[in-house]
Amino acid sequence: MPEYDLEQARKATRKKYKAALAERDVTGRQLAKMLGTSEAAISRAINGDSAPAYDRLRGEIAEKIGMEV
Repeated sequence: MPEYDLEQARKATRKKYKAALAERDVTGRQLAKMLGTSEAAISRAINGDSAPAYDRLRGEIAEKIGMEV
């Protein structure tokens, strides 16, 4: 994937997850506690890091807050 497209995908991911968290009044800290992980991991997942671990974590986040992916 070209660099520009990857950055656009990251921005779209970040926007979608941040909006879903704001709608549900859930912070990154609260989410980290709910999922038993660090705030840094939550931040990297929400900000679109493409590592497989963060892909899985995004799925867990979506499931935990009832968000469609």
